[in-house]
Amino acid sequence: MPYENEHAFRVNDPNKYKYFRRENDAFGDGISVIWGITEDKEVEIQAIRFDKEKWTIDEARKWMENHKIKAIEIEPAEEQEIQVFPRGEHIINNKIRKFDNEFFQKIIESFNSDNLSKPYIDKNHKRAESYGDIMDLYIKPEGLFAKIKLNKKGTELIKDSEYKYVSPMYGPRTDTKGKEYEYVLYNISLTNNPALEGTLPQLQEQIQLEGEKNMEKKELLEKILASGIVKLEDENADFDAKITDVLGKLYEKLQEISEMALQIKTLQDEKSALTTKVEEQEKEIKKAIEEKEKLEKEKLEKEATERIKMAVEQGQYPVALMEMKIQQYMKDKAEIEKELELLPKKTQSKTHEELVLSEEDQKIVAFAKLDIKNPRDMEILKMIKEKENG
Repeated sequence: MPYENEHAFRVNDPNKYKYFRRENDAFGDGISVIWGITEDKEVEIQAIRFDKEKWTIDEARKWMENHKIKAIEIEPAEEQEIQVFPRGEHIINNKIRKFDNEFFQKIIESFNSDNLSKPYIDKNHKRAESYGDIMDLYIKPEGLFAKIKLNKKGTELIKDSEYKYVSPMYGPRTDTKGKEYEYVLYNISLTNNPALEGTLPQLQEQIQLEGEKNMEKKELLEKILASGIVKLEDENADFDAKITDVLGKLYEKLQEISEMALQIKTLQDEKSALTTKVEEQEKEIKKAIEEKEKLEKEKLEKEATERIKMAVEQGQYPVALMEMKIQQYMKDKAEIEKELELLPKKTQSKTHEELVLSEEDQKIVAFAKLDIKNPRDMEILKMIKEKENG
């Protein structure tokens, strides 16, 4: 498949590779490389492309020879076809001009002469700056046609519809050997005011609209194939067949992607539901643990209070240390039990019936609402009296 803007030199069969990667200007200005990547991840030159604006096909061939790179296939940049003269009789500048095969043959004869300068594409017949080359002239039923190669400036003028028609300039000329020619094509001008008005189609109909569309399609096809997403069934098929092949494969890929997306969505939903369930279970477990720890703490606190209270009643601890010992018991029960085993228990020398309280003691007991039968309350009475006497 020829490219409009590049001379293509295929070095290796693209079917060897799984992926492709393009590197612009890899070997110099205007020399780009298509790298082929095999299943084993080996990288090779698949093709070399030469920018037609910077390299002629002969220059590109010479570069390949000088660098000892052999091409298995060469495709020069695609040329454009335009109609130069319409067939038939036409009025130009109030004169009837007859454009028939005889006239066309004379134009072609002078064009092929090595002793005349080659015509080129200019604009408005100024015969100054070139906007492209005229590669060939040939006859078709509709008239005389030319194969042309537009340069970048010429392409832009037509692409942007700045110029819509061509106008050929011709006349007699004598070559460098003295041979006279009745009809010589001087140039083909880009213009908006052609002498053959209404007889030739617009350039955009001949070149740009069709050529630009094809170029865009080819560039897109090249990018798709270079990505490795799909591969062609037949590399030698025509352009339309390749497009149909690629579109079919892309549709299949799209279906696969849609199915994968649905599967991923299902898995994500399942994961989300499972995550929610796990989070709820974790909350329940945490709540149960906290409840268990709370109950155990309450149980231990009750046990500690009862045990230390008994020790105070037995005179092993003073009342002032009761709260501290309860906390110590909750932290290290065994240590407190060992301590209590070593501490003596008080034995009362008198029962509460035998205990004689002074009148002052009785007032304190009544005021503080102490129980004389309770050793702890008696310990409190003792502390009050010691404080008063101290």
